[in-house]
Amino acid sequence: MGGKNNKPVRGGGGGGAPPPEETEKPFHSAEYEQQKLDELLNPVERPTWDEFKKQQQEKGAMESAEARLEEDEARRFRQELDEARAARLSGAGSSKKSKKEKKHKKEKHKKEKHKKKKRKASSSDSESSSSDEAERKKKKHKKEKKEKADAPMKLSNFFAAGSDSD
Repeated sequence: MGGKNNKPVRGGGGGGAPPPEETEKPFHSAEYEQQKLDELLNPVERPTWDEFKKQQQEKGAMESAEARLEEDEARRFRQELDEARAARLSGAGSSKKSKKEKKHKKEKHKKEKHKKKKRKASSSDSESSSSDEAERKKKKHKKEKKEKADAPMKLSNFFAAGSDSD
């Protein structure tokens, strides 16, 4: 029966060492313990419940006033953006038209200058000027053709052009 069992040994006077002395070592320093005692004896002044509620109401009122100001600023800013957008949209259509009109007028003006120069050069050389004009038209046609080839096109146009050449 002298086998090993995992039960702790109780009491019994068999051991040889005397029980350890129970001397407490301080967990904190003396200064810390003194400070804690002072805090317990002289508690920090806290506001009463009524004072606390009043402070919270004042804080809430200030926050709501700030929130209202922010909302007003946001509303004004949104209104300015809407006005600017409306102005741009109303002016955008007319500006596009005016740009197109200006471009058209410039082209017209160039053509008129060109015609006047032709007339002044020689009214009797109508044959040579007509051949020059024919050459210009050919060059212009080639240039337009080249530009069209470089520009993107719809697939339907691409296939339609391919079937025409077949």
